[in-house]
Amino acid sequence: MTERPKTFQITPESNPDIWALLQPPERELTAKELHVVEVLEQARPGLGDVAKANILNPNSDWAEQIEQMPEEEIVARTAFVSNSFSYRHIGH
Repeated sequence: MTERPKTFQITPESNPDIWALLQPPERELTAKELHVVEVLEQARPGLGDVAKANILNPNSDWAEQIEQMPEEEIVARTAFVSNSFSYRHIGH
């Protein structure tokens, strides 16, 4: 029987930079940001949590984009996305 690999634990002592990135943000969402989260959650359950994570992610520009966006433009729309790349079939 194969031994399972040991899990790696990140602690404040072992890697403070990574630990800080994994901690929840310390700020509350603005009213406009909350509105975006609510609109997206209503459009598709679970999408609000994704939006909240993106808004609070310091590496994304969601918060800045929402701040600049007029309130009337905060609406959920349906869209269709397709992959425009063509892939060769393996063996052809």
